[in-house]
Amino acid sequence: MCVADFSFKLFAILGISAFCWSCELLEEHVSFDTIDGLFDVETGSVDKAQRATATPEEIAITAALLESAAAAEQQYRYEIAAVHYQRLTELDPENVQATLGLARNLRYVGSPKDAVLFLKARLSQQEKESVLRVELVKAQIASGLLNDAEEGLATLDELASTAWEFHALHGVLYDHLGRFEDAQNSYGAALEFSPKNVSVLNNLSISLAQAGKLDEAISLLKDLVSSEYANAQMRQNLALLYGLKGDLEEARSLANEDLPPETVVQNLEAFRMLHE
Repeated sequence: MCVADFSFKLFAILGISAFCWSCELLEEHVSFDTIDGLFDVETGSVDKAQRATATPEEIAITAALLESAAAAEQQYRYEIAAVHYQRLTELDPENVQATLGLARNLRYVGSPKDAVLFLKARLSQQEKESVLRVELVKAQIASGLLNDAEEGLATLDELASTAWEFHALHGVLYDHLGRFEDAQNSYGAALEFSPKNVSVLNNLSISLAQAGKLDEAISLLKDLVSSEYANAQMRQNLALLYGLKGDLEEARSLANEDLPPETVVQNLEAFRMLHE
């Protein structure tokens, strides 16, 4: 099978599992243990002036919303997380972490264009926040706005010497453009900054698969799934790769770990059709 045919079939089947490559954009479920809006993201210190003016009720409401948002996100309840983060941004429009949380969860629920519009509005007031510009690039890639994403990455060159995510985002963009060798080189650069980063390794395995290096991709992802970092996304990506290879028993075993029975049946039938 040539690389082009393999890539076409890979993308054709990506929608069959709720945990497949739709969430590959370097998602990290961050635990927040500070009260957003009272925390200086740049310095890591509490803004004493804000704390002095915030009432106990406001602090309590912010803390409760933040805890609820983080818990919902970690449980993959992205719609609920987005509602909580939206409320936080209404209470404090300059709250960077709440802004990131809302944009991220809009992307998770399949509304990346809404995330793009929201972030552009915020960046008109907070243009120096590089974390928001990074999130905007993710939303643009998820929206298929690849030229915009490429332009956005070009404005983040100051991160090239320090941030793994800068290089990993280039990898994701190149994968979407079909430039798999460039993508894999970018993931390699990201791993130099963060050698055991599971998000990067997961994306690298999918990139290898798209380039037709299926056995290499399975080997890499199998190691991740066998590690303490394994999660549902990785298992179902590995199930996808086994299905593409024609190993339906391995695909079934992995799918049964996370997906409802009816979804497993549908996935296996799609794999069978792929090999007819």
